[in-house]
Amino acid sequence: MRKLCFTILVVLPVLLSAQSINQILSSANTAEKSRNYLQAESLYLQVLAQAPNRSDAQNRLINLYINTFQYDKAAQLLRQANGETATTNQLETWKEIEYWKAQSFLEDLPISTPKAPAFSMEAYPTQDDQRNLDLIKANPNHFEALFTIGATLCNYEHGEAPAEQYLLKAISVQPNHLEARRILGQLLQRLGRFGEAEVHFQKMVALTPNSLEGLLELESLYNEWKRLGKLEDTYKNILMIDHQHLPSLEKLSRLFEKQGRFIEAERLCKEFLYSQKDYQQGVRLLEGHYIRSLQAQPNSPQLHQDLANLYYQMLFEWHTVPALYLAKDFPLQQEALIPYIAQQSVTHFEKTLELQPNLPDKAYIQFQLGKLCTYLKQAEKSIAPLEQAASMMQNKTDAQFLLIDAYLNTNQTSKALSLLENLNEKGWLDYEHEKKLAHLYALSGKQQQAVALADKIIEYYPNRRTAESYRIKALALRLSGKMNESLTVLRQSIRVDFENSDAHYSIAKHYFRNNLRDEGIIWLESALLKDTTDKIRLIAERDSELNNIKSWERYQYIVAEYEQN
Repeated sequence: MRKLCFTILVVLPVLLSAQSINQILSSANTAEKSRNYLQAESLYLQVLAQAPNRSDAQNRLINLYINTFQYDKAAQLLRQANGETATTNQLETWKEIEYWKAQSFLEDLPISTPKAPAFSMEAYPTQDDQRNLDLIKANPNHFEALFTIGATLCNYEHGEAPAEQYLLKAISVQPNHLEARRILGQLLQRLGRFGEAEVHFQKMVALTPNSLEGLLELESLYNEWKRLGKLEDTYKNILMIDHQHLPSLEKLSRLFEKQGRFIEAERLCKEFLYSQKDYQQGVRLLEGHYIRSLQAQPNSPQLHQDLANLYYQMLFEWHTVPALYLAKDFPLQQEALIPYIAQQSVTHFEKTLELQPNLPDKAYIQFQLGKLCTYLKQAEKSIAPLEQAASMMQNKTDAQFLLIDAYLNTNQTSKALSLLENLNEKGWLDYEHEKKLAHLYALSGKQQQAVALADKIIEYYPNRRTAESYRIKALALRLSGKMNESLTVLRQSIRVDFENSDAHYSIAKHYFRNNLRDEGIIWLESALLKDTTDKIRLIAERDSELNNIKSWERYQYIVAEYEQN
């Protein structure tokens, strides 16, 4: 019994602790998939506080830091997990961090790289190298032999000193040889002799003023040397030659951000964005700038508004999704990307108004919010910002039209009708909203106004007549008890648009209402044949007036034929 109690007291807390850790880890994964990164980070850290060696939690947190541009934290966590040497299984992760080191100027990231074979005179030279040595012996100024021997020695450990001598001799023979300058410059940079390497790279630039080759070598040198002023000038020189050189644009914008020069970084990103025809890379570049800037200034209403506007423009002006979102490791599928971007825009517009409620362009922000909520099919949420926008904007019609649809989608027909009538009195209604007003007139007992407005629509838009306008008129006539006139108008709608399945279904409903089932079935069959979306079938089977139509023998036969075809 004593042993049993001891086992329970020792083992049970361990089991409960393991279960608790797994629950926290599951919650962290869920938060990360929902892009709630702050909560996910907090939960992963809780797991690691309780179980420091949980590799799954470590790896998820490392990936989270990478995906949210927090490369310093990623590097620190990797050092804690692995010391100074990467294991074989983590090689790919280390390579990814090494790439971002170049992008983000991380310092002292411990990457283990294989060493070259040791240089020794006993193992050297090979047959080919002996041939070059013989050429040099015969002609001390033989450039090709000098260059080849020097380049070969660069690949051997402890071969740097003789490599330098051979390359210097080769350059003395051909001072304008680009490849010799490049290899010697890289060797000197590797040895930490940055000033000497700079001389050779600058000579490359002077020899090829319209080429990026020497400038890119200088960029690598100044980055490692931490000469930020020269690094900035080099990026600018690269962009003078190729103003769309994306790596340099991105690195220069990040350099500006690290120096607190956010306005210059934004201008640089915008110039690139508006120079692009497809906006793909430009959007990604500017979005990344705003996200990083918000990390430094989280309570800046202007940055929140800028990022919200960028997402808004992506949806409604440029109709593009950055290539970043299409990467296979992005957690959302293609069909979920657009709603995600819309919701991001909503979130940042709301944060803008929270931080600065009295913005000069508050009315337009409210309109954008309402439009985004409408786009996301959040009708109830769209009403408040649209009402505020309509009360403040000079050009109100766009907001009012969206507000009408929001009222209709939330069954506030009286508000929609009142707003439509007000706009109609001012002559501001377009074709589609005139039809909505006529339909609301018919449903609200104003059949005479409905018929008159439907006739006006049919008369004023002869080239845009649709069966829908006739059906609205027929609805008003039916609701006012004029059944024969309603049927006549429905037949007119068929003549206007014979292929319209809704028109055929309306006539079928007329006959069903008048207990003329055989005629109704004929027209229903015609409606089903003309419907390519299965909409009519679903409407008919849910229509309470048709008294369980699925049990009708004739209907079952029609549906069987319809499905077979």
